[in-house]
Amino acid sequence: MTTNQTNNTGNLYVTSTPSNANVSVSRSSAWTGNDYLNQKTPITFYNLSVGNHLVILTKEGYRNYSTTSYIYAGQTTTLSVTLNATNSTGGGGGGGGNSTQVGHLSVYSVPSNASVRLDYVTRGVTPLTLYNISVGSHWITLIKTGYETWTSNVSIYAGQYTVISQTLTTNSTGNSTG
Repeated sequence: MTTNQTNNTGNLYVTSTPSNANVSVSRSSAWTGNDYLNQKTPITFYNLSVGNHLVILTKEGYRNYSTTSYIYAGQTTTLSVTLNATNSTGGGGGGGGNSTQVGHLSVYSVPSNASVRLDYVTRGVTPLTLYNISVGSHWITLIKTGYETWTSNVSIYAGQYTVISQTLTTNSTGNSTG
């Protein structure tokens, strides 16, 4: 089923198991301020530009899923995702801490390979998922040469995934700030 398509657009149908997952799709090959955020599966996104689009699916109790999906002119691309449950049952293992006191953070950036600092400690590069972060407020910073340094406060909630997706701004000086 198509609606009002031009020869420069296509559709993306996203379904997940389990259904009713949050899905975010970029309107182009990079995240912009005008993306489709936190829609629910199953869903069809109409009139997406031809080319790669970033897709992120999240659902409480399941691992985040991210991919790039190519949109073809005049066609509907189907993306079917089976989400993997997190180990939230507490069975087995060696009596670690209370799982309700931690959450998880997935960080994405455009462009990727930006350095990620959490509470001023470098933790890796994007895309990155950090597990078992203490519940509460944390500082996150993204740094990449040639782009402005981006810093924000992020809240981590017990047993949940928080997703940060940020498009970095080109720095006219060619050096990262910060």
